[in-house]
Amino acid sequence: MARYLGDVVNDNRGMLYGLFDARGDYLGRVAVEIHPGYLTRGRPCATFGWLGGLKKRAVTALLSIASTWASKQIILYEGRTRRNTLLRGPVSFPKHLGGLGCQVAGFNHPRMAGVSTNRPALGSWIGTAGFKADAPYACLDVSDMPVWKSGEKVVAKTLTLTYFDLEEWTQRENEVLDLVGNVFGSFLPDATPGRFHDILVAVRTHPKAKYFIPAAIDASGKLVGFILCWPNMWEYWGGHTVTGVNIDTAIISPAYRGKGLFAALNNMGQRNGRFYGVPYYEGTNIWYANEAAVKSIFPHGTVVRRHVVFQRRLKKGSLLTE
Repeated sequence: MARYLGDVVNDNRGMLYGLFDARGDYLGRVAVEIHPGYLTRGRPCATFGWLGGLKKRAVTALLSIASTWASKQIILYEGRTRRNTLLRGPVSFPKHLGGLGCQVAGFNHPRMAGVSTNRPALGSWIGTAGFKADAPYACLDVSDMPVWKSGEKVVAKTLTLTYFDLEEWTQRENEVLDLVGNVFGSFLPDATPGRFHDILVAVRTHPKAKYFIPAAIDASGKLVGFILCWPNMWEYWGGHTVTGVNIDTAIISPAYRGKGLFAALNNMGQRNGRFYGVPYYEGTNIWYANEAAVKSIFPHGTVVRRHVVFQRRLKKGSLLTE
């Protein structure tokens, strides 16, 4: 994280602000940047992240200076350079470490890799600083998701389920990008390229990492679906037994949607994960307005955490808190 934030400042694409009182005591910090490739509903804008403050006044002051910086930036949109007019967050890059959104519920659950955590009051403090809640996200406990019989038919006839080594996943990155295409980035409120690669790098040290990413290939060996899961690396990095898995993303080729492939991959992933002693599975960062995801996943789990991404429209020049 420190290296990433250092690069942001050195490359002049963002700032890291710290707040201290007259005695030099720490009060809070925030990072603000124009992330290359970040899009909100297909459009670039500034984001803030790694927001932390001991009091409401500290958070207000930090968001004010972040807004001032963001209002003076230039973005490229539809082939034209324009002044940035939007600031969203918290989106803490690298997202696989910092997570997405401000946590507003589920504070009794343990820390999960890839899921943002913060003090309970932070959401209300962001709101009083002039930001409006824009995109709500949910994390679901799907540990008791039943085996779906519908998933066995399509695979037996036409596809092969498999696991790839992390090196092969790296070699297939273009296939992954082709499969994802521009479908998500065009409508998701918060989309960033490179997360697949970032997660692979993060889990590379885990000895069983390959078994957390079930994949499906057709007769020609082409990738047609996968579920990107990763063990709770906070537990692993802390030297503890891994007890949880983050179900980050499920991608199914349009040709196989509605035919049981997602169910088949879920069956495979949960069976093997439990074989390796992992009892807890959490589907993370599901946008409430994504009807397909809500319809597929919500009936099979329980919401355990909620996050919100806030945004604020920016006026030209210096912007002080209203």
